[in-house]
Order: sequence, then C-alpha cells, then structure tokens
Amino acid sequence: IAERCLPPVPVPPRSLVVERFPPMEKPRDIIIERWLPYGPFPERRTIVRPAPPPIN
Repeated sequence: IAERCLPPVPVPPRSLVVERFPPMEKPRDIIIERWLPYGPFPERRTIVRPAPPPIN
C-alpha cells in the first residue's frame, strides 16, 4: 500500500460584485459677461470705520 498526501482542496475565489453607476453630468461652465468701460478705471472708494467693541 502506497500512502500519499494530497494537496488541500483549493479555496474557491471570492465573488466580487462591482456596480457601475453612470457618470454624473459635469456642471456647465458659468459665464459672466461684463462690459468694461473705455478709458482709465475710476478709483475705488475704500470705506474704513472702527469695529464695535467685543461682546463679553
């Protein structure tokens, strides 16, 4: 009688579920049109005023 060790039974591969969703639509570009005045740009007024005291 010949005795032989057989290799173990291979483990079946795990099943992998892959769900593919349709790609989301890319948002459209936002186009802002603005007419630029001719000539030099007017100076911008900067308003500076002190802040109120902090609330305790």
